[in-house]
Amino acid sequence: MGYSNSANIKIIDRIAIGQDKSLAIVEVGKKYYLIGISSSNINMLNELSLDDLDNIQGFNKKGEEDLPQFKSVFTDILSKVKR
Repeated sequence: MGYSNSANIKIIDRIAIGQDKSLAIVEVGKKYYLIGISSSNINMLNELSLDDLDNIQGFNKKGEEDLPQFKSVFTDILSKVKR
């Protein structure tokens, strides 16, 4: 995907949502997080479960991904957060 990854932190997917603003799914160790990124802040929005990640087309439970559909995952997670 063109992102730098370390042995313990990986950016699974990232999408721009405005000027200098983006959302990313990040794997840290064996946990996954949805984070919001702006030019001045990084905020954890939600911890994601493997069930959440199962909604990403091509994602498998080994943490490997193949062209994830970020929009559908984000929409699903956002609907759960609003409850």
